[in-house]
Amino acid sequence: MGGRAVKRPVLVTTETYREPTRVLFAFDGSGVTRKGVEMLADSPLLKGLPLGKMRLPAH
Repeated sequence: MGGRAVKRPVLVTTETYREPTRVLFAFDGSGVTRKGVEMLADSPLLKGLPLGKMRLPAH
């Protein structure tokens, strides 16, 4: 199998979009999820929003 077709996270919403008021990020400590945390921290779209984290066990 090849790599992922999409290289960036995708936001899926219901038909009626509401602006996010908080963020939850689940991660397992891998390099990929660490990069995700960096992307969230740098995102101007999420500035000022509360960020929750959920640590998942590594496979």
